[in-house]
Amino acid sequence: MTDEAFVNDPAILERLQRKMTVPLYRDLDFALTAAGEGWAEITLHVTPRLYNPNGVLHGSMWTMIADSAMAAAIHTMIEPAEMSATMQLDIRWLRPAPGDHLRVVGRVLRRGRRAWHTTAELFDVEIGRAHV
Repeated sequence: MTDEAFVNDPAILERLQRKMTVPLYRDLDFALTAAGEGWAEITLHVTPRLYNPNGVLHGSMWTMIADSAMAAAIHTMIEPAEMSATMQLDIRWLRPAPGDHLRVVGRVLRRGRRAWHTTAELFDVEIGRAHV
């Protein structure tokens, strides 16, 4: 990561990797690859089985990794026994992602008493271009 605000913390990353052990993530070649307080990064290896009928990554896959990255970002700031749930999710696609590897960075924008505001950006790893 080029942004100085994103400092990878191996202890946070290891804790998240243990907590976010979901069989579906393994099945999809989905990996939590970096994290620090208030942010988390997930990568996805894109294969043809994840394409929509137009031959590009299905929007539901984008949504899943974005939602997971934002949840992981929250989990960097709460106690291990605490849980989170998505209340609302809004996605704007800028363009299709043509690459084989995607990277999504979720981060906490604001922590409220009962609701958190988060954001996620998805990038094509090969060209570093944002897609959402």
